[in-house]
Amino acid sequence: MTFPGSRRCCRRCAATRSCLRRQQTPWSFFAPSAHRRRKEDQRSFVCAPLNRIRNSLLRALGAEPAEWDLLFAEAQKLDASSRTVFPLRVYLEELRSPYNVGAIFRTAEAFGVERIYLSPGSPSPDHPRAQRTARGTAQVVPWSYSPLSLLESEEGVFALELGGTPVGEFAFPPCGIVLVGSEELGLSPEALRIAEAGAGRVCLPMAGAKRSLNVAVAFGILMYAWFTRLAAPETHRPPGQE
Repeated sequence: MTFPGSRRCCRRCAATRSCLRRQQTPWSFFAPSAHRRRKEDQRSFVCAPLNRIRNSLLRALGAEPAEWDLLFAEAQKLDASSRTVFPLRVYLEELRSPYNVGAIFRTAEAFGVERIYLSPGSPSPDHPRAQRTARGTAQVVPWSYSPLSLLESEEGVFALELGGTPVGEFAFPPCGIVLVGSEELGLSPEALRIAEAGAGRVCLPMAGAKRSLNVAVAFGILMYAWFTRLAAPETHRPPGQE
């Protein structure tokens, strides 16, 4: 039992006041919990030395590092009820690489995507290579195979494609669907037509000679921009919308 005025009670009250102060900050809601940070610190304490030993053995053998992850079984069992979900959806049209599909799922889960649709030509999130990069997120982000015609009646549809409005100036819809195509072919004319009839097209300005990004990387940049507009709209408005 805790009595008012006791040391334990004071500590609890102080913790409660501290928690309430954090809740007044919009971004504090999205910060990882102290318990989760402790678990991540414990993993790093174990994993970092093991990774150094692995690299030392590879150097001694004259071998090149290969893909190798320290995976914990518990890391693959995510609690879907702990997610903060926004009315954001994604349509993947004929992506080629399962690795990219898995990476997109991982990014989508991080930014609260509600659902992912895949065209019939895209690799399944259940593919072993997709599962490797998704890191368990395909089990908590709902997904389904759907035809492009599904989007005809949807609002807020826009495309991540070259020739669009720069991401810093794009008016992201408060709820909608982003179309993402393959790196080789981009989006189909039909997908672009649906996007142009909806919220339009957004692009990522670049300065390099190749002016090209991996599709999963480009998706991550886009989702961060969309997410920040929704999470803190007053401080992330495009120019001209103040």
